[in-house]
Amino acid sequence: TKEVAESFDKNPELGLLLTERVWFDESKRAEPNWTACLEAFQGLMKFADDAGSQSLRAACARASMIVLDEFLNDSENALGVAAEFRESGVDSPLIDLAEIGVRLRRREGDEALRLLDRVENGTDPRVYALERAMSLTRVLRFLASTSDARQMALEKMARVVAWGERIGRALDDSFIGNLTRIGFQCERGLLLHCMGQPAEAAETIERVVSELEEFSDQSFSVFRAIRF
Repeated sequence: TKEVAESFDKNPELGLLLTERVWFDESKRAEPNWTACLEAFQGLMKFADDAGSQSLRAACARASMIVLDEFLNDSENALGVAAEFRESGVDSPLIDLAEIGVRLRRREGDEALRLLDRVENGTDPRVYALERAMSLTRVLRFLASTSDARQMALEKMARVVAWGERIGRALDDSFIGNLTRIGFQCERGLLLHCMGQPAEAAETIERVVSELEEFSDQSFSVFRAIRF
């Protein structure tokens, strides 16, 4: 059990891949059994507690939040999962990132921004790099659609692109590094579009699509990077 916990904590993305596959497969069923899915995450979270794996526990909580918010339209209980996780005395950027999605669906942009700043300033940018890229994209698209926050969104987008480039360099030529780079190329395309440069934006997105087509792993986890 200790060895299992250590493997998840040394490679936090493993917990994400495991739990994401569970809810994604369930969503493809003709009649998804979300109650059973949530119970499975609860059981896996108990295992994580017993094994002492905080990263797996965070991944389970995050997966429960996604099911509650995105599939059951129950944002209150999704936020309750986040609050319960933090009440245990443990914090995780993954929970903040999951809550950003909930807050944006509730149109609570200010709270999403607060959480985003906390993630950006509080932890190593290499941790959950891809999940960060996805959350950043969601926040920026929300801001870009708000007229009184448009300029702030454009400035933030420019900083995000530079931040993403730094992450790519830090991760070198790894699977996650390449995937993160593709995600931030999408953000660059969004930035160019918002700046009124449609030709450059289209060219950037075309390059992204080409890279995705040639990417070694064609699984769902790859394409979720540009879902939003």
